[in-house]
This record gives sequence, structure tokens and C-alpha cells, in this order.
Amino acid sequence: MSEHFFIRSINPNGFHKIHCRQYGDPNNKNVLVCVHGLTRNARDFDHIGKALSDVYRVVALDLPGRGKSDWFTNKDLYRYYQYRSDIHTLITYLGVDKVDYLGTSLGGTIAIMMAGKENHPFRKIIFNDISPYLDPKLLDAITEGTGSTPMFNSIDEIKEYLKTRYAAFGNLDDEHWNHIAQYTAGEKVNGKYRLAYDPAISYSVIDELGRNGMDIWDYWEQIDVPSLVVHGLNSVVLSKEDAKRMHETGPKADILTIEDAGHAPPLMCDEHIEIVREWLLG
Repeated sequence: MSEHFFIRSINPNGFHKIHCRQYGDPNNKNVLVCVHGLTRNARDFDHIGKALSDVYRVVALDLPGRGKSDWFTNKDLYRYYQYRSDIHTLITYLGVDKVDYLGTSLGGTIAIMMAGKENHPFRKIIFNDISPYLDPKLLDAITEGTGSTPMFNSIDEIKEYLKTRYAAFGNLDDEHWNHIAQYTAGEKVNGKYRLAYDPAISYSVIDELGRNGMDIWDYWEQIDVPSLVVHGLNSVVLSKEDAKRMHETGPKADILTIEDAGHAPPLMCDEHIEIVREWLLG
């Protein structure tokens, strides 16, 4: 079973609500925090959250502008510093000193930035298909379609759209695609579904990173906790060379390669969840 709650977080213009989902015993001090990719939301972690709920209090959040969290009126607030603040607010709310962390894509980038600092709150970290280096040529590919506002007549229509847009997720079964479609669907506007994220989230990423891309290897070198890098073999974001470097430097991360996926493995199938479970509990 899962439940949800909201927390209040601060931003330069005031306060906003962050939506969270929780799996497992709320009194369990063994906490796993899960943070999604650019256009995704907390429901991406339903499968792994339920599977790990016997040993963890698993908490996944919707970053601002996604899922059921508030959208910013000032679109310039969709920034890494704000996301880091929101995650810190959540961990403080949970009342624990240390957590394990699973971050997919954007969620992994945020973890690199936080774990590369002194006195960070992490025990173990899983970086799901993200590199400390992002080629500027990839910015458009990563944010492609994010800034538009397509509308859909049905959940099935959304499902077919997502199966093309997220083809790199790999060989998911129909139940997984149904789940993804159901929770990517936002509110209805004039009788049609929009997607459950603010289209403005992509513009701030491009603006913040600029046309030079991202290079945070210096943060990676400072990470000092056990780490696992999940690498979609066909990923356009995490190259084999960068995965190798992540294994050889910084925390010398273990590498889990998902052969039938690109960016980013959704970690929904039982086989992948079991590997993650064994690593976390090892």
C-alpha cells in the first residue's frame, strides 16, 4: 500500500507545495528517497516502492511543475538550486539524518550536486542513467517535445504517444505502459487531457546549463559513499566511456548495465528491481 502527503517548501518568491508518495512503514528510519527525471513524477517509483516497502520507508516526490506539486508562476524558478532545496526540505521533514537515494536522469544530476558537498545526507546513492558530463548537443534531444502542450482525447492516446516518445525505456509490458500513461495524464482542459508537467520546465534547464552543456566531474570526484550507476546500454545521455570513468573515479561506482534500454531504464520490471534491492541491502 502507498499513501501520499504534501510538504511546504520555500522559494525566492514565497512558498510552494510539494507532493510526495510513501510506501512502507512511516515509522521506519531506513529511508529511500526517489527522484524522477525531467518530465516524470513520483508515480514512476510505484513498482520499486512497493517492492522495497518491507525493508524501507520509500518516499518519492513530484518536483515543482510535475505531478501534483505546485507549478511556479515565475518560470525562472525551475532551477537546480530550487530542486536541491526541495529535496533537503523533504529529508528534514522525514526526521532522519541519512537516507539512501535513487535518482533518475535529472534526479541523479541533483544527487551529484548534493553529494559532492560536505555533510550531505546520503548513505548510498543510485544514479539512474546520468553522467556528470552532458554534451550541449544533447540538450535539444533531451528537452525535445517538453516545451509543447499536446492535448489528448484519451489515456490510450497518451499511451501510444508515450510509447514513441519514451521508446528508449526498453521492452516494457502493457501493464507498465498503462501505468506510465495513467500517471502522465494531467487534468482535463476543455475536455482533453494535458500532460502532468509544466512545459516551462525545459526552458529553464536550457537557460541554466547554457549552450556549454554540463560538466560537474569535480562534484563527482568528491562523492564518498557507495554508489551504483544504472546504465541503459543504448543511452544517448550516459556513454560507455563516462560510465567507465564513473566506475574508476570518485566513489568508484558499481555499474549495472540494462542491455535493452536507452535513456532511462524505468526500473519497473521484477528482475531489475531485485538487482537494485540486493545492491541496497548488500
